[in-house]
Amino acid sequence: MSAVAQVPTADASVDTVRFEKFKWYAASAFTGLYFFGVYDQAALPPVAAAIDWTSRFRDDPWGRALRTGVADQIVLYGDEADRRVEFERLRRLHRDVKGIGRNGQKFHAYEPDVWNFILVSAFMALRNAYEPITGEKLTPQDGQDFWDYWRHASDGLQLSGNGALPTTYDGVCEFYERMVQAELEATPEIKQAMDLLLRSPYPNFLPRVFAPLWLVAGPVVGHTFAVLSFGAAHERVRELTGFRWNRRHDVEFKVLTQGVRLAYRYLPKRFHYTPLAYNRLQYQQMAASYLDAGLTSFKPEEKPGKCPF
Repeated sequence: MSAVAQVPTADASVDTVRFEKFKWYAASAFTGLYFFGVYDQAALPPVAAAIDWTSRFRDDPWGRALRTGVADQIVLYGDEADRRVEFERLRRLHRDVKGIGRNGQKFHAYEPDVWNFILVSAFMALRNAYEPITGEKLTPQDGQDFWDYWRHASDGLQLSGNGALPTTYDGVCEFYERMVQAELEATPEIKQAMDLLLRSPYPNFLPRVFAPLWLVAGPVVGHTFAVLSFGAAHERVRELTGFRWNRRHDVEFKVLTQGVRLAYRYLPKRFHYTPLAYNRLQYQQMAASYLDAGLTSFKPEEKPGKCPF
């Protein structure tokens, strides 16, 4: 097993200005509409074996999704000390994810290609949603900046040595394409994940009084997530999910995307930024205003009209 890299917390070479638009794009809750693009992870057999072993995805899908979202928020927008604590927690817990699953399938969370595919899958889901949400095409330089931002944000989860992530955007795209074409399969877990998406159980964090509404709203919500997520995902991943894509879905994807794009562009940030991200934005804006209020010199001010000699 490769060791997890201990990356310095302060890196003077990181140009954070390049990361600003990707940092605040990822702050939007609208990216969650495309979250199910990470179903590609369940199509990787060792990951599928681990999912079957833990059973939490099957038994508590909403809880698992919420915990994943919370961890992502701490990693992306938490204070540095909190980020390091979360990195350590995630590394420690994943050491126990190992064993032999169905049909003798061995799995180990720290197997380099498996571990890296999880990180890359999350990046790809964000990247694939960028143009639909923002309406902006990523240039090659944008792609590199976006990937550098993600590598910097997830530094405490990365492997070192031969298990290190690619440093270039082209390199990570090649890695993802290789894994998708050569390693992914239509596993029982990805089929199970699709069933849970399209026929989701009632969310346990909602009051029971709304349960009857879920009978109608649940399938609509699941279908919307599926159209947006798999409309932006890699074509082979879409095929592996078993979601039968047709021309009607193309139209639905276009219409839904336009709605998301308008909301992203015109809604005030407090209505679509995640709570922790909005908190960080408020802090950044308030700190900037306080810094602007300071003097630029403590020298005595010259009185108007008085000759300095």
